[in-house]
Amino acid sequence: GFLLNAKVLFIFSQILNLLGIWFFIKVFFNLNQVKFAQVYFLTIATSAFREIFVDAQVMGHIAGFIALGKYLLDKERESWSGKLLHFLGITSLMFAVDLKPNLTLFLALTVLTERSWKKRIFYFSIQYALFYAILSLYIQRPIFLDWLNVLRWTSSLDNTKDIWGSVSLWQT
Repeated sequence: GFLLNAKVLFIFSQILNLLGIWFFIKVFFNLNQVKFAQVYFLTIATSAFREIFVDAQVMGHIAGFIALGKYLLDKERESWSGKLLHFLGITSLMFAVDLKPNLTLFLALTVLTERSWKKRIFYFSIQYALFYAILSLYIQRPIFLDWLNVLRWTSSLDNTKDIWGSVSLWQT
């Protein structure tokens, strides 16, 4: 079918990468339109970001999730639906951290600690734990214990000569 076509999914993923990078620059940098266009072009033209388009990388997705989390958390006080925005912002940061924890944990913590950091980190931790508890119940397997086995396996140099991907919970 249409959604199962690998080329369509790859192109859709690349569009999401571009949108994620665009949104990240838009949220984190206060630039006028000309400077924004210059920064965006230079960002996607550099060799590091061109790699996104060669492989099915998720860095643009991660940048988009981080930016969306920051945007929603910044807007929570301005809106009548602040609790929903808070939940969605934390969820967005949670997805970013889960995709590549080694790359995004520090940036997510930076966003979480901008305001009300104790409350945000508490909710992030609770929401993250609840998500994986529900997922473990759904798949009828303790995913956290599987993840610990993956981490134990990756810490052995004998077994990790050809390691790929990340060590996030969702890959267990």
